[in-house]
Amino acid sequence: MRRQFWIILVIALGVSLIPLFLFINRQTLQLLLNTPPLILLVMVTLMLISWIFEGARLRILCSLLHIGLALHRSMDIVMAAEFSGAPTPAASGMGAAYILFLRRRGVDIGHSGGLLVLIIIFDLLFITLLFSGAILIMVSASRHVPNLSAFVTLLITVLSTFIIAILAWHIEHRRLLLWIDYLLRQVRWYRRHRFSVARSVHRFAQAAGLIKTMNWRYRWLIFGSTAGYWLPRYLILWILMAYAGVIVSVPYLIVSQTLLNLTVQLSILPGGAGTVGAAYALLFGSTMARGDVGFSLLGWRFFTYYWYLLVGAPWFFLELKSGFQG
Repeated sequence: MRRQFWIILVIALGVSLIPLFLFINRQTLQLLLNTPPLILLVMVTLMLISWIFEGARLRILCSLLHIGLALHRSMDIVMAAEFSGAPTPAASGMGAAYILFLRRRGVDIGHSGGLLVLIIIFDLLFITLLFSGAILIMVSASRHVPNLSAFVTLLITVLSTFIIAILAWHIEHRRLLLWIDYLLRQVRWYRRHRFSVARSVHRFAQAAGLIKTMNWRYRWLIFGSTAGYWLPRYLILWILMAYAGVIVSVPYLIVSQTLLNLTVQLSILPGGAGTVGAAYALLFGSTMARGDVGFSLLGWRFFTYYWYLLVGAPWFFLELKSGFQG
């Protein structure tokens, strides 16, 4: 099984390089060779800042369970978990690595799953707000939108529905779960996997319970560290575009990167191999020169995917070997 895993990873990495070769030309090579060391240093610094904020977020979440975790220890877990997610479809290995390494530090499986759900909730909240704001700016700045008020109304309706659903869950989650369970028992698949679904829902409820008990200071700290984790990663592509002399609006870069990250999550190959490159070409290929597309795609993929494999690997194997407790 382990051998098959590495074979699939090598194949996926090979597939992921195909779109790069399709766009690499002399202009791409010139941009790569002439890239100032300062730009590389800035991008490396951004990735390290991102990991620092993610380590801080994990440390804050563990403190809610009265688990003391030093920042450098939480960063070790983050870097190891991101390596584990890079070679697995839809980054599925990241969650398993979080649970494993948190378990070694005294967090039981149930609470580890709850903390993972909390991370996902805050990620989705931040990305939804960022994506919605970028879409709203793009639409409001366009002179060709036939009905801006309809779009704003739709956006407000979606956000209001989300808020109402959260409040309903906050107040009457037990009755809602019983009602949903009653409806889903009519489905054969649900009856067969009912207990597995119940365990997942229980972990979600544990995470929701932690949100209810934490004060607003903790909520803002976690949300701020979430922003600190994502924003440096969004800046990588903007820096590459600016260096290549390509003018792309910041809202469009936010929207496009969000869609590309979604492509990674929906792909069955590790890191969205092949599909991300194709989606990138679809988003930027018609407005950018071929060399610029190749350069920005190569740089962006290196720091948002291959970086996890190259830099995260040592921490992953050290975490597996250490067996650290407490």
